[in-house]
Amino acid sequence: MKYIFPVVLLVTIFFGVASGVRAHGSGISFEKQVGEYLVDIGYSSPAPEVGESVTFDFALTSNGTSVEFSNVWVKIEPTEGTLVFAGGLYNAEFGGPRMNYSFQEAGLYTISVTYNDASGAVTTVDFPLTVVESKASQTIPPTATHVIALLMGIALGSVATFFLPSLRKLVVSK
Repeated sequence: MKYIFPVVLLVTIFFGVASGVRAHGSGISFEKQVGEYLVDIGYSSPAPEVGESVTFDFALTSNGTSVEFSNVWVKIEPTEGTLVFAGGLYNAEFGGPRMNYSFQEAGLYTISVTYNDASGAVTTVDFPLTVVESKASQTIPPTATHVIALLMGIALGSVATFFLPSLRKLVVSK
């Protein structure tokens, strides 16, 4: 019974740290009204860098209601150069259409997206995206979140190390 508080504390710390992790916490979204449709294309990085994997997700609504579509056709083309990507993405039942793409060169790109259903194209939209040079060679100072996570990890490890031998004795003695 005397070990309940440390166990609850460890579980609270564990889930507290895990709840701070987000997939698209700093993401951005391109929205454009095209006729009756609102096209919403989210991407994971507000300033994509060369070599960075950027996640795109695609949504389509009309009057605040999700519009059914079977797939999207995506084309990525630099303003100066040749087509770098063209392909279709199935609209999955869970999660919708989503793709990752890693840009190989800096510059201005046009992302063209066509939403399709069984009868053909529903709507098409283009939007610009600027890709910048990679900053990988620069050192990134730790943020407050990193420091807090490190301190919580040290505390969790210390508490677990302190109570682990006592828990083993308790289990063995029963």
